[in-house]
Amino acid sequence: MIEIDFELGEVAAVAKRFGAASDQLPYILATSLNNAAEETRKVLIDAWPSYVKVRNESFIAASLTTRHARATKENLSVMIYDKLGRGHLKLLAEGGVRGAVGQNIAIPVGQIRAQRGSRGVPQDLRPRRLVRSFVKNGKLFRVLGRGKATRIQVAYLLRPQAKIPKTVPFYQLFANTMNRALVEAIPRAVVRAMASRR
Repeated sequence: MIEIDFELGEVAAVAKRFGAASDQLPYILATSLNNAAEETRKVLIDAWPSYVKVRNESFIAASLTTRHARATKENLSVMIYDKLGRGHLKLLAEGGVRGAVGQNIAIPVGQIRAQRGSRGVPQDLRPRRLVRSFVKNGKLFRVLGRGKATRIQVAYLLRPQAKIPKTVPFYQLFANTMNRALVEAIPRAVVRAMASRR
């Protein structure tokens, strides 16, 4: 999900200034990248509630991971990515348009929107399950009450696509935190590498 190139020559130069031996540089760089990525992942998770309304507190921690994308001595790259693919994180980071899977996207409004929880709208209030409902002028209405107490309420707006604004500064947070965390991680990695050197 988040990829930013770093000039590893500069990072290696920093490691050498701390006394790293040339043969230990790949290990030091890989360790530093992985530690910095974990620190960055935590910052992204902690920052999430500042930018979106959180309904499921464990969602973002479950989504963002470095698993299977960690740096090794042979491959000095690391990536934080969305393993669930459910939160439209790329759209939240960049902004854009979300298209409908079927004919339209049903956008909840009013009381339906207010009842969304950690798993979205309750099953019995979802568009296909909504009893006593009808569509008119791009809106899904539901009929409430009986007899003289009958009233009609807009439940969903039906749109072929929906604009998602740029909401979460994932890329800026990633770049800023990775740079800072790398600078902090390198001296620790040098000490560990040189202590274990034979």
